[in-house]
Amino acid sequence: MPLDGLMLHAVCAEVSKAIAGGRVDRVNQPEKDEIHILIRSQGQNRLLMMTANASQARLHLTRHNKPNPMQPPMFCMLLRKHLQGSRVLGMRQLEMERIVEITFEAMDDLGDLVERRLMVEIMGRHSNIIFLDESGRIIDSAHRVSADMSRVRQILPGMDYTLPPSQDKVNPLTLDEAGLAALLSRAPGLGLAKHLQTQVMGLAPSTAAQISLICAGDEHAAIPDAETMRFDSIVRRIADFFAEMRAGAFHPTLVLDAEKHPAEIFPFEPRGYDFDHLKSYPSACKALDDFYVLRDRQMRAKQRKSAMVHAVSTHLERCRKKSALQQEQIADCAQMETWRLYGELLTANLHQLQGGLPAARVTNYYDPECGTLEIPMDVQLTPSENAQRYYKKYNKAKTTVEQLTLQIAQTAEEIDYLEGQLDNLDKCDSNEELSEIREELEREGYINASHARSKQKKARVAASKPYHYQTPEGIDILVGKNNLQNDRLTLRTAAPDELWLHVKDAPGSHVIVRQSANQVTPETLQQAALLAAWYSRSRGSGNIAVDYAPRKYVRKPSGAKPGMVIYDHQRTLYVTPQAAQIEALALIEG
Repeated sequence: MPLDGLMLHAVCAEVSKAIAGGRVDRVNQPEKDEIHILIRSQGQNRLLMMTANASQARLHLTRHNKPNPMQPPMFCMLLRKHLQGSRVLGMRQLEMERIVEITFEAMDDLGDLVERRLMVEIMGRHSNIIFLDESGRIIDSAHRVSADMSRVRQILPGMDYTLPPSQDKVNPLTLDEAGLAALLSRAPGLGLAKHLQTQVMGLAPSTAAQISLICAGDEHAAIPDAETMRFDSIVRRIADFFAEMRAGAFHPTLVLDAEKHPAEIFPFEPRGYDFDHLKSYPSACKALDDFYVLRDRQMRAKQRKSAMVHAVSTHLERCRKKSALQQEQIADCAQMETWRLYGELLTANLHQLQGGLPAARVTNYYDPECGTLEIPMDVQLTPSENAQRYYKKYNKAKTTVEQLTLQIAQTAEEIDYLEGQLDNLDKCDSNEELSEIREELEREGYINASHARSKQKKARVAASKPYHYQTPEGIDILVGKNNLQNDRLTLRTAAPDELWLHVKDAPGSHVIVRQSANQVTPETLQQAALLAAWYSRSRGSGNIAVDYAPRKYVRKPSGAKPGMVIYDHQRTLYVTPQAAQIEALALIEG
């Protein structure tokens, strides 16, 4: 939970100072549950954003504008009417709950100064933004809640505003050492983190676990007996921790996961993480802004990737069904040569054949012993017409086989291409790479271009970069992540004498060793081959064949799909890649 009560306390301490006394210049509603208020304060423009989105509810200053709808929603129009030109009187967090009250001094229709309040409730799927008049009556809200939706608490225009039911927890910012000792002494042997989270306001499970780690040395520490020195030490440390938070000694820190995606955010420096997975900020708002921007970018990339995987998989399944049907059709032509033989033998024996018979026994001149062969006949046709019938069946089957042979090859090539695109999507980890793959799929007709993109020229995105590995000897190895990267890497980046590698007879990345092919050591060749096998559809198999050749022997046929090349002068190396072998190589970029 990125925005618990403690993190919100840090945000409110920062925002309240920044906007106090400021003038509201503009109110926008870029999303159905998101409000942006532009406030001119202390000679600067401050953009305050608040959202009641169930999964991303929050409030903080932001540096990121969003496009607004052509027609502002009714709630936005209402806020503009009452708040534009008003002055910010103050902002406060209600105890340590995830509820924030922002008070404005506005002018009513008669020109009198009146007080207006925005209540921002950050409560998961019950999150809301509620606009109140000076008496505490609801003017409107981002989400209206009727009696049918909740029997406990309704939020409708004209109703008196009431706070959500209390959780009956203690406020850590008013909790002294004696009160903390009394709180913990009632639960000896219980988990410290769990007890804090259930008894103290504003602590998400991850925050409570961090307090346990910082103050007791272990996330899973149990509460010791109250008569012990360890108990006194833990109480003192926790009291000091809350005193720092009360004094505003914040150190906002973003925690990144193994893929450098935002995982957690704290208003203090957490313990138990590697230094390179922590990112410190001078501002809680900047930390939250980056957290959600990065996470939103990650989520959007994941959604785009999922949609493309679905589209490619659908086309791949169709191609596989088409291939199976083509194989069945070509199997139906297996008797083609027999029909040709029947036609030739009937023609050669016409002088001795009679019509109206169900079968004809003829001499088989293709048999070394010139034996006889029985040929089924259509009694409605003459022997000559039967011969022509077999010739027609043969010629039709021959044409069908010729066409099917070409179609089967084309379908197999398309299957390889689509399997390669699935492999490329699996390697994708940035919006730039996804954009390149999408553009290629649109160009090849597998995905329809969006209406907006078809109306205007597509914006040129910066070319994505391949994986850049470095061997222990300092040799650079580049690995393409998608077809466009593979083309750029092989046809533009690599020098003619540099070594090129690719898994044999399977979709995979193009790999370039940035060294003359005749200077590549066996160790470097082995490492490059491991990368080629690892970044291919054959990963997970054993003894994978990898072809390698100087780049000058690799070329792209005219009209070939992106990423497809032909090559000669190759040699083959067999490798079985393991994750540890890949991790042993330094990943410089990618």
